[in-house]
Amino acid sequence: MSKWESKKLIDVAYVIRGVTFDKGDVSDSPSEGLVPILRAGNIGNNLDTKNDLVYVPTHKVGKEQLLQVGDIAICMSSGSPDIVGKTSKLEEIWKGSVGAFCAIIRFNQNVIPNFGALYFQSRAFISWRKHQAEGANIKNIRKSDLESLMLPVPPLTEQERIVCILNEAEEMKRLRAQANNRTTDFIPALFDEMFGDPLKNLKQFQKKSLGDLIKVKSGNGLTSEAREIGPYPVYGGNGITGYHSEYMFDKPVLVIGRVGVYCGAVHISLPNSWVTDNALYVSSFSNDLDLTYLAWAIRFTNLNQYAGRAAQPLVSGSRIYPVEIVVPPKELQIEFATRVKEISSLEVDQSIAEQKLESLFQSLLHRAFEGEL
Repeated sequence: MSKWESKKLIDVAYVIRGVTFDKGDVSDSPSEGLVPILRAGNIGNNLDTKNDLVYVPTHKVGKEQLLQVGDIAICMSSGSPDIVGKTSKLEEIWKGSVGAFCAIIRFNQNVIPNFGALYFQSRAFISWRKHQAEGANIKNIRKSDLESLMLPVPPLTEQERIVCILNEAEEMKRLRAQANNRTTDFIPALFDEMFGDPLKNLKQFQKKSLGDLIKVKSGNGLTSEAREIGPYPVYGGNGITGYHSEYMFDKPVLVIGRVGVYCGAVHISLPNSWVTDNALYVSSFSNDLDLTYLAWAIRFTNLNQYAGRAAQPLVSGSRIYPVEIVVPPKELQIEFATRVKEISSLEVDQSIAEQKLESLFQSLLHRAFEGEL
């Protein structure tokens, strides 16, 4: 246990509710007199202040609701228990706020914002948030429960020391991820080299609509509560979301995000996997296609642009079937897939190195909040 004094969050921070507004107040475009509003989808490893924003009149946003550098945005309510409790810190000046399903945590002089942000990555908080989410369909964290959250509060000098150590570990992770991203960039460059820009199709390959090439089905519902610990990966709207004791497919399948901010994202599953109803999967495809080529050809279509926006972004077979892709000779597709496999092998080695750094960071983080660092 931590040797430091523990305090309620309300004693060291303000918890500020997000902005409430009516559907008629919302604009999808920036304009004079409007304030940008972040939603749950903007809260990830970093706070995304540029994409998928809505805009509301200035008078709807209280002065205290405008985000300040060092503030932490937290998702308080969502249909997905994996999203409830996610946090991101605002790193630079940005005039905007968060929506009603989110809140702002603003630390007082007793806690350095960077130290507070680290706590929300800790095992203790992740465990707390999983137990706090409630509701049959919509998962919630109550403001009063968040304010009652107990967290260790060491002296400011100790907070600074811990932040310094963990910042060095974060920088190592960043540099490793940067190297990985460079390798990932090889595949789009390879696609362009072999097939050219699919929109221009200067190499004059045959073009066909996805409806003539593939059939998609929705995955099977599987909430986090229903999952039983096991070795089989579970794919949601944007890749692996957890693991389960059962699987749907013994062979790799092509998975397309169906709902939410990541709808249209494309992944090839690992063997022995489950696909949830947050995603579509390709149940069959033309013999003229290689699976790896198909995945990358669909990625270049940016399926997210075809999503319906009535409540939240959503794609379906009827929306994506008219989309066209180029269909080069299959031997070229197979050559592309072979070279992708070689690049992916290098990515696996880099991913293992990245996982080791992440494990080191999590160990340091755990020790920090146990008072052992």
